[in-house]
Amino acid sequence: MNKVYERWWDSDKQQWMYQEDETIARLRAALEVAKIPHYVCEDCFYSCPKSGECCDSDTDPTMCTCGADAHNAKIDEALAHE
Repeated sequence: MNKVYERWWDSDKQQWMYQEDETIARLRAALEVAKIPHYVCEDCFYSCPKSGECCDSDTDPTMCTCGADAHNAKIDEALAHE
């Protein structure tokens, strides 16, 4: 089986750099696993509204208060670069 390599010029090292596609695939899989769900607490008042478990009627159910949206957005941004 032929291995496919990604190649780029590293101007600091003044040489071509090579990366195996296999390694890139493993890194992408690790990033997918690093995504986190919205926070759910036993006391539903403290759960993230986006979790669907929040019982605070004054909170917008589309607003993330636990940071999961921001965290996962960074991962999605990294995965979007090919």
